[in-house]
Amino acid sequence: MRTQARRVVWALFVTFVIGYNCGKAWSEDLSAAGFNFPLVSCGWPYLTTSTDLNVFYPDSNAKYWTMPYLSLPGSKLVLRGHFLKARFLSINTYDRLGNSVEGIADKDFPVIDGSNPYTPSGTPSSTDEFEITIVPRPAGDNPPPPPPGTIYGPPISPYFAAQGFVILRSYVDGESGGTQQAQLPETIVEFQGKSVSVPPCETLAPSLRLLTLTFLERLAEEIANGGGIAPPDPVTVPELTFFPPYKSTEGTFPNDFNKYLGDLVSYKPGRIVVVRGKAPIPPKTSSSGYPLSGQGEQLRYWSMCNNNHVFPYAVVECKKDIDVKLDQHGRYTFVVATAKDMPSNAPTDPTVTTLAWGSKIAQNSLILRNMLPADGFVTTTQSANENCQGLPSLDAAAKCAHEQMKEYYPRAYYCEKAVFEKGGWKACRAASQDRGATDEDE
Repeated sequence: MRTQARRVVWALFVTFVIGYNCGKAWSEDLSAAGFNFPLVSCGWPYLTTSTDLNVFYPDSNAKYWTMPYLSLPGSKLVLRGHFLKARFLSINTYDRLGNSVEGIADKDFPVIDGSNPYTPSGTPSSTDEFEITIVPRPAGDNPPPPPPGTIYGPPISPYFAAQGFVILRSYVDGESGGTQQAQLPETIVEFQGKSVSVPPCETLAPSLRLLTLTFLERLAEEIANGGGIAPPDPVTVPELTFFPPYKSTEGTFPNDFNKYLGDLVSYKPGRIVVVRGKAPIPPKTSSSGYPLSGQGEQLRYWSMCNNNHVFPYAVVECKKDIDVKLDQHGRYTFVVATAKDMPSNAPTDPTVTTLAWGSKIAQNSLILRNMLPADGFVTTTQSANENCQGLPSLDAAAKCAHEQMKEYYPRAYYCEKAVFEKGGWKACRAASQDRGATDEDE
């Protein structure tokens, strides 16, 4: 009876590990391991892009593969695969509410065959292979660091289990034709001395399933802690001001290797938004599709995105670093507008980058991302997040962020379409009567 119970626990565990019955049958693997449960499952069942499962402020230049799983005492997930060609890769773990637990970036992926192409000494090869192990985070506020090649998932709960998520991110896909599901890492489930290898899904699961699961998890948490969905904190959120996210980015499946500044704007017919700032230098890309380090780059990646600032926080459009137009001083000018309100000279100006407007009813959220700054480059969103959280107001946080980032801090202005057509961004700044503007905007 006890053996049968353990088999049932194992079957339920594996079902939750890989994510809600989607993809390829592997009952033969279970039978070979001594189990007789005809389960259907696969790895990485959900894909987030700007067109599929567009939720929680994604970057439209990235792909996010998500795998829900269940942690039990003594359980492990082993992710084994080949390095994907991209500007950036990472694997992150999250608790059931979308709060980050731990992550590992491509340059730190442990190699089991070949070399790591994301390191200066790496020699890209089709045989390069990594392996990352995920185990439950030990109890306590300061658990010991995990062994090399291992990262923590959510801790075991008092109820004997912990439901979490693993997300594989790929920014600026360098694969010919785009990364395919079959290229993703295999998942090896280890529990009670048994192991089962689970291949990537051949067919993705319906996106609504994961969104519904996440919403229900949050609803259950709010009901348990307060009897309903809690109202937002009484924080005055200014418009046209870039600030570090209030309360960081908890609950939105953040990328540990990105830090953000956000700016809220509202639609008004005939009105546009102009954003100015200095652009960091991204890395060059090798002929093999991997980023080259040590050649003057200031960070791994940056982008400016426009998003709908209402659940599920869909992205409207992003422009990645290499697609942003710059002036002779290395500064960008973004114009955010509807097709009707877009100034006629903005799309043709060699120093102006356009972004589409999102919702006309809800606020839009402009987001500046900085990823993996190089050593010594500190005028970044990372510095702003580290030094400007927990201040009395978001206005104070924005002022602090400006002091941290200096000329790399983005300044935003509302402007009428006709004003920009007549005098460009300088006319918009003058019309906004921005007394805080300095020479760094020139």
